[in-house]
Amino acid sequence: MQAYGGDPLEDYFQGRITLRKLRVMIQGLPPDSPLGRAHNGSYWLDAEYLLRDTAMSFRTFLAMFWKANFQGNPPKVDVIPVPSTGESVQSRAEAEYEAQHRVEMDALMLRIDPNK
Repeated sequence: MQAYGGDPLEDYFQGRITLRKLRVMIQGLPPDSPLGRAHNGSYWLDAEYLLRDTAMSFRTFLAMFWKANFQGNPPKVDVIPVPSTGESVQSRAEAEYEAQHRVEMDALMLRIDPNK
C-alpha cells in the first residue's frame, strides 16, 4: 500500500503488526486509493466535482457575457467530462444480496405452497 510506504500485509503475516492495526490502516486509506476508488466507483473526490461545476459555470457565464456584449457567435462552451462511475463494490454487494434474498423467498414460497 503506497499510502503507508511499506507492505502492511507482509508486516502482519510476519507478526510485526496486529490484525487490529492492519484493519485500522485499511480503514484509514485515503478515498483516492485503489480500495477507495473501487468502493466509490470513481476516483474523483468532492473537490474535483466542485472544481468541474465551478469551471462549467464560469464558461457558461463567459459565453452569456459575450453574447450580450459583442457581435457574432459566442465561444463554444466545451463540457468538462465526468469520469465514468463504474459499478461500485457497495452497489454490487447490494445487488447480490437482493438476488440471494429473492432466491430464499422463492424457496420459502415453494415450501408453503408446493403448487406454485
